[in-house]
Amino acid sequence: MEYKLETINPNKLIALKENPRKHPEQLIDKIEKSMSKFGFVAPIIALKGSNEIIAGHGRHKTATKMKMKKVPVIFIEMDRQEGIEYAIADNKLQEDSSWDFMKLNEIFSDDNTDLEVTGFNDAEIKRVMEKFSIDLEFIEGTNFEEEKIPVNENIPTANIKMLQLFFTQEDYIEVTNQCHRLMSEYKVESITDVIKVAVDNEHSKCK
Repeated sequence: MEYKLETINPNKLIALKENPRKHPEQLIDKIEKSMSKFGFVAPIIALKGSNEIIAGHGRHKTATKMKMKKVPVIFIEMDRQEGIEYAIADNKLQEDSSWDFMKLNEIFSDDNTDLEVTGFNDAEIKRVMEKFSIDLEFIEGTNFEEEKIPVNENIPTANIKMLQLFFTQEDYIEVTNQCHRLMSEYKVESITDVIKVAVDNEHSKCK
């Protein structure tokens, strides 16, 4: 596939009328903050000949709002129907990725991080930095023998406040990512709740 990178006036680009992705003003404001600091880093993707945008509608809308005179655009030769399909795939495939919340929490906790340009709002940042760090009950460990915690059978299960699970770094990342995908599916807000719902579901199957 051939493509060409150019810098042109954003007014020469045409938004794909079939584009099903919405870009509310709140999102445009976030993109504007990002562009104001980093510049126009990611080029818009447009069909060669028709100048129709198939990726980067939000960036185009923001550039227009900011009255930019030039924006970077990659023009590709692609059938229009394929362009419509790509426009959907470009957005949908990103939804299948997930965050490593431990790393995210570390970055957000760094005083040098400019939180306003990350795209996260105050409530989301607070959730990562406070709720996640409190509810996170996975503890990394490599020496299981030394890390063993004695079990007191006289303590009712309901009084146990923390569950410690030991993983390698690779398994830890995989498990936490899976838990956060389940948070959306189960409509809960913490890993603790995910574990409870998952255990309850499995227990009900055994009855």
